[in-house]
Amino acid sequence: MQNFDLLNLGHMKKENTFVIIVGGGPVGLSAAIELGHRNVPAILVTENLETAKHPRCNNTNARSMEHFRRLGISEEIRANAPLAKYPPQVAFVTRFCGHEIGRIDLNKSRSTANLPGPEFQSAERSITISQLFLEPILKRNAELKKSVSIRFGFRMIGFVSAPEGVLVDVENIQTGERSQISASYMIAADGARSPARRHFGIGMTGEDGQMENAFVAGSMLTYFIRAPSLIAESGRKPANLTWILNHEIRAFVFSQDGGERWIVHYRIPEGVDWKTVDHEKVLDAVFGKPIPFEIISSGPWAGGLALVADQYQAERVFFVGDAAHLFTPLGGFGMNTGIGDAINVSWKLAAIFEGWGGPSLLDTYGAERRPIGIRNSQLGVKCSQRKGAWQLPPNIEDADEAGEQARRVFGEFAVVDDLEEYNTSGMQFGERYENSPIIFHQGAAQIADTWDNYVPIDHPGARVPDFKITETETFHDQLGDSYSLAVFTNDVDAKPFVDAAANRGVPLQVVKCAPPAHLYKCKLALIRPDRHLAWHGDAMPVNTLEIIDRLRGA
Repeated sequence: MQNFDLLNLGHMKKENTFVIIVGGGPVGLSAAIELGHRNVPAILVTENLETAKHPRCNNTNARSMEHFRRLGISEEIRANAPLAKYPPQVAFVTRFCGHEIGRIDLNKSRSTANLPGPEFQSAERSITISQLFLEPILKRNAELKKSVSIRFGFRMIGFVSAPEGVLVDVENIQTGERSQISASYMIAADGARSPARRHFGIGMTGEDGQMENAFVAGSMLTYFIRAPSLIAESGRKPANLTWILNHEIRAFVFSQDGGERWIVHYRIPEGVDWKTVDHEKVLDAVFGKPIPFEIISSGPWAGGLALVADQYQAERVFFVGDAAHLFTPLGGFGMNTGIGDAINVSWKLAAIFEGWGGPSLLDTYGAERRPIGIRNSQLGVKCSQRKGAWQLPPNIEDADEAGEQARRVFGEFAVVDDLEEYNTSGMQFGERYENSPIIFHQGAAQIADTWDNYVPIDHPGARVPDFKITETETFHDQLGDSYSLAVFTNDVDAKPFVDAAANRGVPLQVVKCAPPAHLYKCKLALIRPDRHLAWHGDAMPVNTLEIIDRLRGA
């Protein structure tokens, strides 16, 4: 992408805003909703004329749903997810219409998340929802925000980054008309090839997809198909995700709407050009018998990736989502990690806009989110390698009694060995900003990062444990949009913190309640807008102003 000559743009329409968001997928739209929720002026541009027609993401995890709950849209997402009415299932089969080997009921197999009583973890659950249905909800809600302008069909064709902001050249892809947008900051949600990231020459480090013996690696091909009779022809109960296990092909199938539309992911044999693949032959092999189908769209992608940008920020440009990290999709953390990126940078940009954010606040974005990107990238690779190591019985497709016994034994193994891919409450709720300069770690020892099982703990930098206040309201629901001071005792006066925050213009809400005894070790907790613990203690400190200054990046 070439920088454009500012001297030759006098004829262009010019606009000013505080933040320009480049990219209109789930991550860019989430940033727009967060900024709009905080009344921050922003313009989102994307070259797409409409929301996704070829879906990639299929799961919005519980942590993302917590963010959407705070933004007031989690119920709408759940109500518009066609698969929400089906119990979440994972099936292992020889072919889609072949033999079923095993099945995981995710409601039963997942760890203690969301059980009633002392084991409560969150008011939200992960939800299987195709990008086809999620993006229109996010777009509609972003468009409702008065401070935000959402512009589909507008392409960024160049930009200049300067110490005081960014100047972006935009083209209406339908009319060819060009305009110029001046912004104080840019959020680059512009995808895997990220022109914004490449503009700065920032590379990516990690696994490049060339792993051996991985189930999902190298060249992959996706088919988005319509096959209304597929479930009936299979003779099996529906499943959200179906793994195809045989000696001929490697594939997996996601239901998009509960019966008619499907995504089929197929691993292309090494050395084969995807353009030469016989689509009908591949899909017949996946199905196990001829099934009427229509290919809506198809395209290649790279599997086995665990790549993270070497920098998450360059000057006044912040990289989020696929522009910052590329994951293997097993476990479903690509989009969800990107939503976490968007929330993190957006509340900090709002603090700058509102005038209370300090000069170092925005520098903490990369310090906090890049380690999370590296951490979360490992799950998909690990799951892919584990599945790749599975030794399928040679007679797995045989219809005789020996074949049936082989499938039963292998199925009993697979449904246990594969659980880590779906039991990820620790990864979702357990993310921590261990080395953040705006967190008071106070000498706290690092704790084990248990990916498969969330252990609630009031650890500095961690998401604060949630608990029920009433049947419909939780502790998280009571927290403010900015910083909150939670007071778990009657013998401490919150006034020193309230005064210190007011002195610096930091919005601070005081919340008084009594948590379950095992959840919080301290009587006082300062909680960030993103529900991460910034500071805690048993008594009012004497240096409240110093603490407030550090929290706001001063």
